[in-house]
Amino acid sequence: MRVFSTLILSIAITGASVAFAAAPPPVRPFAEAQIAGKWFEIARTPTSMNKGCQGSTATWTPTGRTHKYKVAVACYKGALDGPLKLMKGGVTVLNPPDNNRVRMELMGGLISQEYWIIDRADDYSWLILGTPGGRYVSLMSRDSQMTPVERQAALTRVSELGYDASKLTYPEQQKN
Repeated sequence: MRVFSTLILSIAITGASVAFAAAPPPVRPFAEAQIAGKWFEIARTPTSMNKGCQGSTATWTPTGRTHKYKVAVACYKGALDGPLKLMKGGVTVLNPPDNNRVRMELMGGLISQEYWIIDRADDYSWLILGTPGGRYVSLMSRDSQMTPVERQAALTRVSELGYDASKLTYPEQQKN
């Protein structure tokens, strides 16, 4: 029953909109020291789990164990002054030393999904995160706002990787 429940929740997380038939493999390694900290969601494929979410963030904190992090995924329902939706869990890096494939588990493992850091800025100011099946893609940034030039360059890269950028939504952003 738990396997079935996990499968249903995974489909709900990633199943609302197909962005790509198969995700491209990660382009380059990700320095593990750069994983920790707060990431702001700038653009995303809409899903049932993030419907109505504004000011979405993911905060990764090292656990002290090799290749393991705590994660807090947060958003505000409806508007930035709406109720906080918070899910906590863990992340394991799956492919050291490249560090660009991770497994995230939320709600005590009830939700479990592999994510790939498909590409990133040279200075680690943004990253493109997706699911291996290509159904979900997200543009994450270290800052809540990207400059228009930086944002357009990152979105162009999303399209170059084969994702349909016209299917992305752009949640309101909180201040850093």
